[in-house]
Amino acid sequence: MIPDGARFCPFCGAPQQDVGDLPTNGADVPADETRRVVTVLFADLVGFTSLSERLDPERVKRLVDDLFERLVADVEAFGGRVDKVLGDAIIALFGAPVAHEDDADRAVRAGLAMQRTVRHFRDEHPADAVRMRVGINTGEVLVGTLAGTDYTAMGDVVNTAARLQEVARPGSVLVGQATRDLCSSAIRFLRTEPVQLRGREQETCAFRAMAVEPVTMSRRWRSDVDLVGRVAEIGILEAALASVRSGRCVVAAVTVEAGIGKSRLVGEVVSDFLIANPETLLLEGACAPYGESNVWWPVAGGLMARLGLDRSAPADESRRRIVRRLGKLGDFEPGTPEFERTVELVMHLLGQPSALDALGPTGLRDAVVAGILSALRRRGERAPVIVWVDDLQWAAPVLLELLDALARQLANLPVLIVTTARSDDVDVAGWPPPVDPALAVHVALDALDRDAAVELVRRAADRELPDDVVDTITRRSGGNPLFLIELARLAASSSDDDVDAGRLPG
Repeated sequence: MIPDGARFCPFCGAPQQDVGDLPTNGADVPADETRRVVTVLFADLVGFTSLSERLDPERVKRLVDDLFERLVADVEAFGGRVDKVLGDAIIALFGAPVAHEDDADRAVRAGLAMQRTVRHFRDEHPADAVRMRVGINTGEVLVGTLAGTDYTAMGDVVNTAARLQEVARPGSVLVGQATRDLCSSAIRFLRTEPVQLRGREQETCAFRAMAVEPVTMSRRWRSDVDLVGRVAEIGILEAALASVRSGRCVVAAVTVEAGIGKSRLVGEVVSDFLIANPETLLLEGACAPYGESNVWWPVAGGLMARLGLDRSAPADESRRRIVRRLGKLGDFEPGTPEFERTVELVMHLLGQPSALDALGPTGLRDAVVAGILSALRRRGERAPVIVWVDDLQWAAPVLLELLDALARQLANLPVLIVTTARSDDVDVAGWPPPVDPALAVHVALDALDRDAAVELVRRAADRELPDDVVDTITRRSGGNPLFLIELARLAASSSDDDVDAGRLPG
């Protein structure tokens, strides 16, 4: 049940507005339908028809059922929802009914995983030359139970994803410009020649997704639009950092609904502090819901960035770099037992073979926690330390134990432990813990008010939009900054005639 007064659904992040009275290209929207910025994946098997002609129907059904079961699992593993299975095609949605800040990333990763699944399937069945094309596109769609159907999505975004699939090479994942722009630097793309999509007069920019690179964890949502509003929340975090500057440990927990801008807020405050205090050690990372088996990675990723390490480097090369770069930091004397223990700790955190591998599970956990505590205590005695962990709702229990230990053991040092998490996640409901004498601060972010939302729309659009278009965008977004920016840019990319008539894409 949705709480009274809630502006977003606490389960899926959907704006809780009466969308029935919003202007939507001249038509009313029923109350069980809403507009969302969604990434649509359209996948179609190639060679299915010839397979059907050559093999017994029962064998074909068993093969296809087996393959589709695996492909659906790929979609769901990255937080997507299978919208339809149409013969030998799959349509999947990322961003509805559940929204994430990295839905475009998730869709592309799912598409690449699906292609790997098809390749493995061919290896198991070499006589059946089945391949697959995948098209992905992002934009505003109408979602809901349309015309008595199950939950689904409609709009030009879906059609464009299907047409990108049609022109994709078998075995490839082809994405539109909007999807490419929203993806993180971890995904490597190859720009193709502009493609002519069926039913379109103009050519369309397209990119082929090539691979996911093993890069250092970074903020998944970066924006070139200035931060708007958040004066009170910035003031709270700046006061917390003032306490850190005076020599006290602070734990700051920022909780928020999807897309409200938790990373952006923390990033603004932390960046200003680093400029004023350049000697500060910053370890920043994010807990991942998929694709990461290293439970220490939210800390290890920040350490890797600090030391300039390459996660994919061979073990011997990694060890040489760690020894050289730890020596330059000056926190430990090279050649001492503590220095050697720190080298082994960093090797283990990066997933490389180390002396810690000989320990049992409990001993290993204790050694990692003790090693990180020792290293940060030494640094904290010289300069401020900031440990920033995003998306704590996906943290492993041992990581929460580590953060708790840091807060308790470093309480009298200038250390900020700042975390962000979804406000509806029960797994982090008890965070931050009472860690006296450290100071615990909880900042709950709400949707932007109307004035701030209007200002953000105008900045994101970077062109003059009619008042009724701005009003429509602010109403549809529910004050969600991520949706505001995407809808504003969709409107800004529309033709002058559409904008003047108050029509938005989708």
